[in-house]
Amino acid sequence: MNTDKTRKNRIATMLFAVIVMIAIIPFFCAHARSHAAAHNISEPETISITEKTTTVTGTTVIGNFNVDDFDYYKFTTPDVDGITYTFTSVNVENNNHTVSCILSDEQGEVVYSEENGINSSWAYEYGTASRKSTFKLKKNSTYYISVQAYPTQGEFDYKMTLKYSYDKPAKASIKSKKAKKKAFTVKIGAAKLATGYEIAYRVKGTSKWKTKKVSKKTVTIKKLKSKKTYQVRVRAIRKVAGKTLKGKWSKTKTIKVK
Repeated sequence: MNTDKTRKNRIATMLFAVIVMIAIIPFFCAHARSHAAAHNISEPETISITEKTTTVTGTTVIGNFNVDDFDYYKFTTPDVDGITYTFTSVNVENNNHTVSCILSDEQGEVVYSEENGINSSWAYEYGTASRKSTFKLKKNSTYYISVQAYPTQGEFDYKMTLKYSYDKPAKASIKSKKAKKKAFTVKIGAAKLATGYEIAYRVKGTSKWKTKKVSKKTVTIKKLKSKKTYQVRVRAIRKVAGKTLKGKWSKTKTIKVK
């Protein structure tokens, strides 16, 4: 009787183990596929970069110096001009090694950061230091990030934060000015990324500016005080993604109205 009971208990235990393995095998397979995809240059992990910070973490393997040592990611830029991308990399573990993060385009050409020019790729420093780099990228284009650690052997954790911001319009200028009877006209020089302009004016010697938003680059301000000298300045405005970004004010010009 005891032998039969023991045998039944063993069979039940084995069946339970089989059921557990069947349940967890899909999880491990899915994890393995996900991990392998990030290490395969032909199947990089797709990430999304927006105005909000995207955090990417991973582990890079050091030792063989082959394609398995790399992690690969890809992303596509929005179809919008005037964007600055900011990438920050952090070496999670305090080890004497460097993790190199290289950004490249679809043709495999390395893209260098605004800060480092062609002198350095975007990379970690030794220990737990971080590096912040900014990039100007083509709109509606695909880019790739490859991550590799060296020179010691082992597995090392890393973290990247990625985001972008819309650029402000360029500084506008006053191309010409013309005095009229109780009015004046100014022509505004085109500013890159501008979707409109602001013109500010005041009687010379006073402190308060009057501001007017305009869409055209030739603007006439009327109903002014005769024989008075006015100061005028302009700046560009950019409306994008529900935001209003303003450029720097131009140099102030003076106009004596008729």
